[in-house]
Amino acid sequence: MPGQSDSPRSDPADSGSERRCEAGNLALTFVSNGQEMNSEYFDLRLTNTGSGPCALLGHPGVSLTDAQGRRVGEPASRSGDGGTVGHTVTLRPGRSAHAVVKTGGEEISGGDCWPTPVSLIVYPPGSKESVATDKLDGLRVCGGVFAVGPVTEAAPLAGG
Repeated sequence: MPGQSDSPRSDPADSGSERRCEAGNLALTFVSNGQEMNSEYFDLRLTNTGSGPCALLGHPGVSLTDAQGRRVGEPASRSGDGGTVGHTVTLRPGRSAHAVVKTGGEEISGGDCWPTPVSLIVYPPGSKESVATDKLDGLRVCGGVFAVGPVTEAAPLAGG
């Protein structure tokens, strides 16, 4: 959320010395961040639970699954919502990086929505391992719109 004090240190020049953040050292939080212009926005937050700093660069991979672990819909497409592509985010232990997840509003899609997911699966940028959550805060994908922006230092404002 805006104004939170969990902003990570970010310095692209120093990022070469930092190791990449791996799924095993990241906690995932996913919260609704409001609606704007017929879209719904969510804050995907990755928090460094490791003992040292690590770096993230790019877009996380994001998918949804049902109760049987089958994929729901398609993986999120990449967007520029909420951040600048090519900017490294360095996380000290306990600090978080954010990415905007955008879906189409149910009211404008004519009810053309994917089945309701039960889990969100996230692959940190550059990782082949994932973190997951079943706390989806009302996520519903409608109108075929499911996109994720690049990781950033600050929590996004509503509307990315």
